[in-house]
Amino acid sequence: MCSAVTYLGMMTPILLFFEKLKVFLSTKPAQKTFVKSIPHFKELRFDNVSFHYPDGRVALSNVSFSIRKGEKLAIVADNGAGKTTLVKLLLGFYKPSTGKIWIDHEDLHSYDLKTWRKTITGVFQDFARYHFSVEENIILSRPFASAEQVHKAVEKGKFTSILLRLPQKLNTLLGKEFGGTALSGGEWQRLAIARAFLRDVPLLILDEPTASLDPISECEIFEAFATKAADKTALFITHRLGSVKMAKRILMFREGRLIEEGSFDSLVQTPTEFAFYFQIQANQFAN
Repeated sequence: MCSAVTYLGMMTPILLFFEKLKVFLSTKPAQKTFVKSIPHFKELRFDNVSFHYPDGRVALSNVSFSIRKGEKLAIVADNGAGKTTLVKLLLGFYKPSTGKIWIDHEDLHSYDLKTWRKTITGVFQDFARYHFSVEENIILSRPFASAEQVHKAVEKGKFTSILLRLPQKLNTLLGKEFGGTALSGGEWQRLAIARAFLRDVPLLILDEPTASLDPISECEIFEAFATKAADKTALFITHRLGSVKMAKRILMFREGRLIEEGSFDSLVQTPTEFAFYFQIQANQFAN
């Protein structure tokens, strides 16, 4: 009797999963007419955007700001303040609960989102680790890249010193599961950053991609992206406030709300939340 109850308890979540899967597979995709081409946008704009998860949690609340073409914008906040949700909205993975995201004068969701994402490159917190060769890991973002382009991406991603230690350099197979070489978390991050550098697209996003790197290395990566993005639009997202000095504007979020906006100098030289947190972090690194 006890065993039967145990097995029944184990089966319940499996049955619930298949019930949800059945409903999902029977759902017909919505028919939608897309704008055929993605323009060379002049401005991206969040217009009173809010996002609520199905369980009622509020991730973003009435957020409004713009990113102009060629601008370097930084978003800083503590964990859970809505930074990553904002990026997923920008990529079209989520749709705002209220408000709109505009590409110039068109709603983001009037475009073919697959085509829109091809105009973006970035490195995110949950980057992928592909158990291929080093070169194959990099060219996934640009399959027909030249050897020169790959080497430049390696250099910009600060992966060169790691590459020189690998037994077969770019041809080194990665991943112990297939008899390849194991990389540390920070080394995988630098490889993901090199992959992002390989793409030549108008919008660059770094969403806290350097959690396994020290603050100095993170600052170097951000500055390298800012240099590469001289004629491009770039969005830097981090909780390390000292890494965003190169941004033209900084947006500070708290609990899903945009609470402050300004340049690095204007924010640290006035009694702001940004200045308060920056001083706390500066004191931690000084000790």
